[in-house]
Amino acid sequence: MTIEQLLYETVQILENSGNNRAQQESEVILKEISGKDLSDLMAHSDEEIESEVSSSVLEIADKRAQGMPLSYALGTMDFFNWKFVTDQRALIPRPETELLTEEAIRYIRKNNLEQGKFLEIGTGSGIIAVTLKKYFPEAEVIATDISPDALELAELNASRQKADVEFIESDLVDEVPKTKFDLVIANLPYVPTSTIATVSPEIRDWEPLNALDGGISGFDIIERLLSKIGPFLNDDGIILLEVWHTHKPVIEKAVSQYFPDKEVTVLKDLTGLDRFAVIS
Repeated sequence: MTIEQLLYETVQILENSGNNRAQQESEVILKEISGKDLSDLMAHSDEEIESEVSSSVLEIADKRAQGMPLSYALGTMDFFNWKFVTDQRALIPRPETELLTEEAIRYIRKNNLEQGKFLEIGTGSGIIAVTLKKYFPEAEVIATDISPDALELAELNASRQKADVEFIESDLVDEVPKTKFDLVIANLPYVPTSTIATVSPEIRDWEPLNALDGGISGFDIIERLLSKIGPFLNDDGIILLEVWHTHKPVIEKAVSQYFPDKEVTVLKDLTGLDRFAVIS
């Protein structure tokens, strides 16, 4: 089978499943599995491709056609400059997660905290914690999650990236050693329970819903964190949160209650929705 034939077959599989990004996703699959640039592949599209590559590409296309998210089907995704393992043990990181991480990196650099202490709550696949450790290798990074399966995946990613992150199985900060952190970052479940039923089947049928469901208002778990995190934060420390787009009023109220000496700034995501809370 030539490269051109393989790409054509992959596109057909995805188009027949109703995928409206069949061409783009087929190119991504081919590029990831072959390990070659798309331009290089297309320049030699009439050449035969290894049978192992073609088999893997078609197998992933079949999984995708069954509705499996592309990152799960591929088993990896790129985040900043690194490739991370992704599977159903944790949510697939979104572009918003990159923006949240970028905000943390900016704060750390601006305040000369390259050797500081950082805590991530609800680490999932470990992408944020590992990225912070890669950017700031002299920092101490601790990350928690309530799910042992997610922590297993996070530890795998840290090992693959040679990032020395300490992972703790914990409900929020319950098992975290009593110490002070310069930065606390969290992407906790924040989707209101009533909204879960309306999310796309690709999310609802494949990703762990307990990592999405934030309770009746969507703010339950975040507020519980805010009520507990004070003793773990340095006086000039910062909290960075990803939140539901309607949460600005309840965040402001919670910060005034739990952190009367701090201010909260709500930042927007790429679509213009309120998405990140910076408590400093």
